[in-house]
Amino acid sequence: MPSGNILTATDIINLIVGGIDKTTLETELTASNWISTPARGGSKSGSGTIWTSSNNQSSVRIKHQISSPVKL
Repeated sequence: MPSGNILTATDIINLIVGGIDKTTLETELTASNWISTPARGGSKSGSGTIWTSSNNQSSVRIKHQISSPVKL
């Protein structure tokens, strides 16, 4: 069950360092009233989602993982 306690970008970094997975992090951000906006990216940065706190004090971009072919 989501805690809804993410207030700052620092909270997000601490969760990532603690090993949270992307799906759980996004659930926590939603429960904490963060707003998601699709983010387009270039060939290197790729697409993702920008999450902005409800008070607009913090924002974080979460990239969508792009799998690259393995070169042998």
